Amino acid sequence: MTRNVIAFAGAAAIASSAFAGVDPNDPFAQGFDFAIAWDDVVWKASENPESVEVNPESSSRSGVITNVVGSFDNGNGLAFDFNINFDPDPFVNSLVTVSNNLGFAQQFDVIVTVPTIALAAPTDMTGSISGTVGDANGGLAGGGTINSDGSAPFYTALVDGVGVQDLLASPQSFSSPENLTSAFGPANFSNVPGPALISSIGIRNRFELQNGSSGQLNSTFVIIPTQGSVALLAMAGVMTIRRRRDR
Repeated sequence: MTRNVIAFAGAAAIASSAFAGVDPNDPFAQGFDFAIAWDDVVWKASENPESVEVNPESSSRSGVITNVVGSFDNGNGLAFDFNINFDPDPFVNSLVTVSNNLGFAQQFDVIVTVPTIALAAPTDMTGSISGTVGDANGGLAGGGTINSDGSAPFYTALVDGVGVQDLLASPQSFSSPENLTSAFGPANFSNVPGPALISSIGIRNRFELQNGSSGQLNSTFVIIPTQGSVALLAMAGVMTIRRRRDR
């Protein structure tokens, strides 16, 4: 094994140990949640386990990838579903679809929170958003429209609950022809300097759907140590191995 391989193995071991003991079958116990708010209603996946399916996988750098899917229909014109993939390494991808047939425009606030390992500053952040809009009632409303909600962007990346990067800043409006869908985005940022990470990352999507409209948002956020931080971790791994050999 070369020195570089040993170093990166040591760095990986240090990072993985920070998230040891996580049960991917119960992400809620570790801090995962999906929340969507409209009017005075806040629907949380953690409070509606009967509407959620958890599918743990095992093909990632940290050995823990979790897929969480769920859906809800209020029977009165509002429906949504979500498909979340996350890795505590840390990475999150959120696919959310919302249909509004309430008879009036409705604002939505979607927040995905996932548990992660800790990372010291400095870090590098990368994220993206893309989406589609279409009609949700067979063309009765003449197509679909999705707008930014007030002054809020469509996308905000979160580190420990704090917004660190925005995409598709307000004002934004995207529409589709009758019986068709239209794409919007993609918008992205790459290798943007980020803060230290303690325990979670997340994504917030805020938007307004006109009546008879359906919107789908596909958002991604990943945060990693900068090259300098990786080198420090690698050096720590090498020094640990050397100390053990000297004993």
